Amino acid sequence: MIPAAFGYNAVLSLFTAAQGCKDKSASCIVNNIDSVKDIDTSFNSVSFKNRSLQVGLAFFQIKNGEVEDLNLG
Repeated sequence: MIPAAFGYNAVLSLFTAAQGCKDKSASCIVNNIDSVKDIDTSFNSVSFKNRSLQVGLAFFQIKNGEVEDLNLG
């Protein structure tokens, strides 16, 4: 199941980058990938910075039927 999620997220990110390209060329998409900011995916919110994927993670714990936020800040 996880490999499918990675594939879905990759296609979604490339599609988002391609929306800013008139010619839809590979070079335009690669150059435009850093414009992908805070899109909702199966892994929460993702962005690109210097062509590196930035994934925002959130951690929660269910304890005695209650959801506890384990995130700092």
